[in-house]
Amino acid sequence: MEISTRWIFSLAAELWRDWLPPEATKTILRGGYYTALVRPGFRVIALNSNVCYSYNFWLLYEGSDPYGQLQWLIDTLLDAETNNEKVHILSHVPSGDSSCVKNWGREYVNIVNRY
Repeated sequence: MEISTRWIFSLAAELWRDWLPPEATKTILRGGYYTALVRPGFRVIALNSNVCYSYNFWLLYEGSDPYGQLQWLIDTLLDAETNNEKVHILSHVPSGDSSCVKNWGREYVNIVNRY
C-alpha cells in the first residue's frame, strides 16, 4: 500500500474545478498548488506551503520539495514577468518563520526577491 497525500489533492481538484481554470487541475493534482489569471495583467499564485511546515511529518517521507513546486514557481513568475503581469502569492505558512523548514524558506525568499 502506497502512503501518500495524493487523495487530498484529488479532492481539492474536484471541489475547486468550477472556480479555477482547467490548466490549474494539473498542478493541484501534482502537489496542491496552482495559478490563475484573474484578469489581464493580474495573476494569483497559490502555494502549498505545507511542504515547508517543519511539523509536517510527510517531509520525512517525501523530501524537501516533493512536488517540484519551487521550480514551478520560478517558471510561473518568469512567465508573469515576460507577460508584464502583477502577481499575488497566497501561502499560509510564513517562509521566514521558525515553523518553515529553513532550506525551503531560504529558496522561496531567493525566488521572490528575484522577481
